[in-house]
Amino acid sequence: MISPPDLVDDRSTEEPKSLETIFRELLREKTVGSNASWEYALKLIGNDSRFELFRHHPERKQMFNAYKTQKAKEEREEQRFKAKRAKENLEKFLQTTEKMHSSVKYRQAVEMFRDNEYWKAVPEADRREIFEDVVVFLSNSEKEESKKLQKRNMRVLADILDSMPNITFRTTWQEAQQLLLDNPIFAEDADLLGMDKEDALIVFEEHIRQLEQEE
Repeated sequence: MISPPDLVDDRSTEEPKSLETIFRELLREKTVGSNASWEYALKLIGNDSRFELFRHHPERKQMFNAYKTQKAKEEREEQRFKAKRAKENLEKFLQTTEKMHSSVKYRQAVEMFRDNEYWKAVPEADRREIFEDVVVFLSNSEKEESKKLQKRNMRVLADILDSMPNITFRTTWQEAQQLLLDNPIFAEDADLLGMDKEDALIVFEEHIRQLEQEE
């Protein structure tokens, strides 16, 4: 009797594993490295029941050598990945640690970071190259931050001067400095207090010119 279509067992059977695949999985499971000898590998896999499939197999050593070749390739790739990650970690650390800035010398960095895990994970030659790249990066970042702070300080100072009616077109720079120190907004702003004097004078002179025009 023919079964109805919906009752036919259509389950697909899995493809059986090849002997080479089983052997390779066994070696991987026992963590046999690419430098292992056949004798050493036997000590690791000889008591496993799966090894009985290969104990007298004529091509077991050929399969073992093929495994070692593939394993060596994987180990080299893993080492390259680890080295790349170590260099990336060191670069990120040097870029973000508060101890680093563009004027730090390499010999100073060696003293500061000799016990740091990221520093120790990278060989000397690569470490020095990364350090020099980070110094350039930090120098550019510091210059950019300095420009931003300069623009910010000049803008804020101009706003403060505009809000001070006691500064007139006759006010001298010396007098203005004292008036600014008496102004709580200016006096409590650490960035303004550390502002470049020439930048501050430029802002003041521009403010006086405006007052003269208005007068």
